[in-house]
Amino acid sequence: MSCFPFLGDKDEKIELALDSTRNLLDLGKDALSLSPIPGLSVAAGCLSFLIDRIQKTRGNMKTREELATQIEELATTIKVAHDKSVAAVRGFQSAHRQELEDKIKGSPRLKDRVDELIGRRRSRRCV
Repeated sequence: MSCFPFLGDKDEKIELALDSTRNLLDLGKDALSLSPIPGLSVAAGCLSFLIDRIQKTRGNMKTREELATQIEELATTIKVAHDKSVAAVRGFQSAHRQELEDKIKGSPRLKDRVDELIGRRRSRRCV
């Protein structure tokens, strides 16, 4: 049981700790400049900068993962729509059946791109 139940999940706790630490370092930087030990103010500034970079990197990774998931969902939706269209065309017994099938196949470039995106998403999961 957590001592701080008002805090959210693990990521929120980490983000809160990083924010608090960075704010303390920013505030303490000025006070440390009065210290008889040279360089403490600069060290606090560097640590604050590193924490800021860590936070931005964490945000970028999350955004990348969300985007990859959305791309995979889009590719799945396109494939389902394609499969349904092909199934509907197979129900035709007319002379226009071949023409409809050719139109549904679409652009080979688009198909290659969708396959490439799906392949990239799968390869990221293996890493």
